[in-house]
Amino acid sequence: MANLFNCIQWGTGFKKTGLDVDYKIYMQGKQLIIVFQPTWSIQDAVLDFSAVPRWVKNIGFVYNGMWEGYNSAREKILSEIDKAIVENIKNIHEICVYGYSMGGAYAVLTYLELDTNSVIPSKCVTWGMPAIFFMPSNKLKCALKNVIRVVYEKDLFTVIPLFFTHIGKLVKIGKCDKLWNIKSHEMYYQCSDELI
Repeated sequence: MANLFNCIQWGTGFKKTGLDVDYKIYMQGKQLIIVFQPTWSIQDAVLDFSAVPRWVKNIGFVYNGMWEGYNSAREKILSEIDKAIVENIKNIHEICVYGYSMGGAYAVLTYLELDTNSVIPSKCVTWGMPAIFFMPSNKLKCALKNVIRVVYEKDLFTVIPLFFTHIGKLVKIGKCDKLWNIKSHEMYYQCSDELI
């Protein structure tokens, strides 16, 4: 498999909605692709620092900032996904939801809704995503057990905020000799994710 992360073409063709949520939806072969960008703006950074648990019906406790961002764009994005499904229903064999960093949180929340509401198989891959669930239920863990979380060794952003947890299959890539640092978060552009 080619390096999936670099095939996404981060920074090009993205739309913006809600509280600066950057996303794009497109067909690639038989796959409907939904991609969420990482933190790009001051608004995103404000949401990044709103790391307190928030109760969300049917999910449980979620990282407040990630939920605020996702929820601000949720209706528009789900509507566009529904439209893309209707327009391409005969050609779609799989829905793929991808996200990097903050966009990984949006990808997981989108996948959670798609996987429970769609008859089309879906998958979710994230890179460098922060932990977004607080005391997740077994039901939530089961719903997200097939999410693939790609983590570059010693990426500081994947271990914060404290007391929150990840759900999904962990795939470690890359090696870093340094202590935990911010630079590791930028290493995804240089690594292969062929294990996915």
